[in-house]
Amino acid sequence: MLVLNLHNLLNDKGIEQHNLFLQKIGIHRSTASNILNSNFTFINILHISKICHALNCLPSDLFVWVDSPSHPLTETHALQKLKKKNTPPLTTRIRNLNPDQLDQLSTLLEGIEKQQ
Repeated sequence: MLVLNLHNLLNDKGIEQHNLFLQKIGIHRSTASNILNSNFTFINILHISKICHALNCLPSDLFVWVDSPSHPLTETHALQKLKKKNTPPLTTRIRNLNPDQLDQLSTLLEGIEKQQ
């Protein structure tokens, strides 16, 4: 089943007040609450656009695939790419790096930024 992964994405971006963030980008308070609580059966493409624009991400970054007996996937199905990896949040992983690893990460990020 396709599931919205917005909380994890916002946490990875260092955004703590998720509802307020969605309101600031133009999503109504009640709609933001419904989105964050997965209390919806569809999501407006305009909202996906606003979220992706504000977070500099792709629509596929907003969703993960969760296996379900009622919706089995073959091993080669394209949705397998959306399966959530069992890794800690990025912020936790960065906090656990030693100084040398942080220097390596900084160098890597500088190279990526130069490519943009």
